[in-house]
Amino acid sequence: MDSQERWISLAEAAATLRIAKEAVRKRAQRGKIKAKKVAGIWWVILDRVDETTNHPMDSELDQEVDQSTNHVDSPRDELVEALRSEVAFLRGQLEQFTHQRERDQSIIAGLTTRLPQLAMSSNSSPDSRSTSLPWWRRLFGWS
Repeated sequence: MDSQERWISLAEAAATLRIAKEAVRKRAQRGKIKAKKVAGIWWVILDRVDETTNHPMDSELDQEVDQSTNHVDSPRDELVEALRSEVAFLRGQLEQFTHQRERDQSIIAGLTTRLPQLAMSSNSSPDSRSTSLPWWRRLFGWS
């Protein structure tokens, strides 16, 4: 370890960043923060900590943040726009299903009003004996 840099333990880094020790360890393994593993123990350097995001800041990360704030269409804005588009599509689908349901209900209502008429017309058939026979007897011509 260099004497010019201040190395802190994984637990201290987690407390400073207000995140779990495992999260600090994963960031160190991915190279997102400066860290070394000495004798099985992780040691971390935190140059500065961004108060809003609790992420360590170095010159490379500063550039990434500066670039992301200069973009008008950040990934968050793109995500919000995509979600708004999806909501508009789903509202359209809901409206179509609502109209279809109303149409189906009106058809069913019309059929239910005609049902008694259909039942009466089938009872007034001249061959009432054939309607009392089972279907299979009528089919095969058995009396």
